[in-house]
Amino acid sequence: CFFVFFLFVFLFFFFFFKQKTAYEIYQCDWSSDVCSSDLGWQIMGKIFIYDTTLRDGAQTEGVSYSLQDKINIVKKLDHFGIDYIEGGWPYSNPKDKALFDYFAQHKLIKSHLVSFGSTAYPKNLPRYDKNLISLIKSNTEFVTIFGKSWDLHVKGVLKINLDANLNQIGRAHV
Repeated sequence: CFFVFFLFVFLFFFFFFKQKTAYEIYQCDWSSDVCSSDLGWQIMGKIFIYDTTLRDGAQTEGVSYSLQDKINIVKKLDHFGIDYIEGGWPYSNPKDKALFDYFAQHKLIKSHLVSFGSTAYPKNLPRYDKNLISLIKSNTEFVTIFGKSWDLHVKGVLKINLDANLNQIGRAHV
């Protein structure tokens, strides 16, 4: 959320103080889907949006989405044309699992529903890890897998050393 806000503020001030239109700043070759700017930057022609409302938004104090709330939010984001919608963590949240089950039967038009989870528990082989198995069973085309990156979490929560953590992240495929 902060990154998106910062990006919008940056772009606003960039365009405001430069007094140029986007067309003047970027010359695009749409056949290659790449644009270059008079500043020497190159950007892709399409920006893909990954929405985390159903997971990050649900962590906001006082927010508790029902399954129907989640279904309605996904349908609205699909209507808006959001590219990727993070549906949540099917292993740790029964409502998220039910959401994936629902959308296995009711396909989205424009968006891709994405399941979210972590690398395997350090004592588990990935192919037997219930969390990773739940990501596969969510029947989404895409998944997001996170790994611990802060040494305090690696040593304190996972109780493994940093090299073992990197190995665990590298093995996070089934």
